[in-house]
Amino acid sequence: MSSVVPTIAPLTSLRFFAALHVLLLHNLYLSGAVLPELISRFVSVGHTAVTLFFILSGFLLTHVYSGSDEESFPTHLFWIKRFARIYPLFIVGFILDAPRVIGFFINASGTVIGLVKTVIVAVLNVFMVQAWVPQVVSSWNAPAWSLSAEMFFYALFPFLILKTKNISIFNFFKFLFGLLIVTLVVYVPFVYFYPGIHFVTDSFFSVAMMNPAFHLLEFVWGVFLARWLNEQSALSCSRVFLFKWGGVLGVAGVVAMSYFSVFLPHVILHLFFIPFFSIIILSLAFPGGFLNSFLSWRPLVFLGNSSYAIYILHQPLKNYVFYVMGDVPSWSLFLSYLGFVFGVSLLAYIFIEETLRKKIVSWYRIRYVE
Repeated sequence: MSSVVPTIAPLTSLRFFAALHVLLLHNLYLSGAVLPELISRFVSVGHTAVTLFFILSGFLLTHVYSGSDEESFPTHLFWIKRFARIYPLFIVGFILDAPRVIGFFINASGTVIGLVKTVIVAVLNVFMVQAWVPQVVSSWNAPAWSLSAEMFFYALFPFLILKTKNISIFNFFKFLFGLLIVTLVVYVPFVYFYPGIHFVTDSFFSVAMMNPAFHLLEFVWGVFLARWLNEQSALSCSRVFLFKWGGVLGVAGVVAMSYFSVFLPHVILHLFFIPFFSIIILSLAFPGGFLNSFLSWRPLVFLGNSSYAIYILHQPLKNYVFYVMGDVPSWSLFLSYLGFVFGVSLLAYIFIEETLRKKIVSWYRIRYVE
């Protein structure tokens, strides 16, 4: 069933731009450039691209598995496929960042205590539960916190897709609205104490920004969008509108929200982007149109397929660029770093991510399915 569901090429390419946005947030400073205000504000909201990833995850998984019922849903195979998809490169990023982490803990706490802290943090990361522990969530390859959240979503997805399959889209929306209210209520104290940007070394700020439970709304919203889209007729006004204007309006909304982001509480900023991300996703899910054609360009789709490698490796790889070129900001440093990340990520996608994914799934099928 799921193996014959076609991929949506423009959404694959979209993942590349989301990963690039995160990379720019973390490392555009390497250029040393003074940016125009609009560009600077757009770069500064790069963390919201993780919300786009979460929504896309729920949307695409529902796109693939929406035809399943309780008897046919391959729960264990689904989990193995998800594990095979993200864990190999997760471990590569973990290993690449190990020298920095070990050096940091030893320098900060001494050899013995530093090594003990290293082992504790390593265990939490290897089992992908670091996002639940705010004191260590970003200490080892910081972007990997979102993979810890994704594992939480994957654990819930088989139950979520099956339990919501037979409820009406209106009742699903009511459930989502309730989840939104609960999420906003939970955020109230964080908005009060953290109206602006803080360092993720602040444990309580890390809870608001990175705890997986706080981002469940985004993943479930992606599931809802796929359900809603499946129930729209081909000629409905909403589909026609999204086809013609969705991409343009969504991108314009993201740019506008980026500009006004300085006036909004940072801990809930990502929630304001959800409507615009949703419009973009729904628009790109339809075939045809200029934006869809552009994002269906094969080189962009290939970069989209490599986006996970770009996302999970871009921080650890920076340490090795520094080792060769130093850390004095300049455009040559940034462009060299960017080329290195893209090159390594493309190779990692082909020879590590895809190769090991296929081997793990094949082994599981032979051992447990066939």
